[in-house]
Amino acid sequence: ETIRISPAPTAVHGIKVILSDHQGQVWMGRQNGLTCLTNGVVTDFGPENGFERKDVRALAEDRQGNIWVGTGDGVLYEFAGGKFTPYRMNDRLGKQAIWSLLPDADGTLWVGTFRGGLLRFKDGKFTRYTMPSGLPSDIICQILDDGLGKLWIGSHKGIFYVPKDSLQDFYAGK
Repeated sequence: ETIRISPAPTAVHGIKVILSDHQGQVWMGRQNGLTCLTNGVVTDFGPENGFERKDVRALAEDRQGNIWVGTGDGVLYEFAGGKFTPYRMNDRLGKQAIWSLLPDADGTLWVGTFRGGLLRFKDGKFTRYTMPSGLPSDIICQILDDGLGKLWIGSHKGIFYVPKDSLQDFYAGK
């Protein structure tokens, strides 16, 4: 198969993250917003779509086909049913940039932040895990699931893993 590369139909500056979803749409998180390319048509999302123009640092698609957007000011957006819903953890670290997202099979969304540690988002509620909770770093750049019960995390202090059941135990207060 021949691959043809051509320039985007409009100027797209400062791309921080790209996601190709299950429908073949290409989402681009930029330093000043969010763009989606669908069958050659470019859509820039803004306040008129319920998305405040922000720097977008992370994108992910969950099993239901919802798109999750992490922004530089700590707001997490869910794009579902054609509309955006914002979520923010309202604590002292709530404005730390979101750098990585990982949807889990059980409906949990794992969120890596810059200086805000690891967030667990499930059923509309956040839990924060930080260095005082036992993490080696509060700067979470990447999150991967090994399929064997562990999250592997790339941080500013190297790579480490955390058993998901220990995070669940922490959440439950054990």
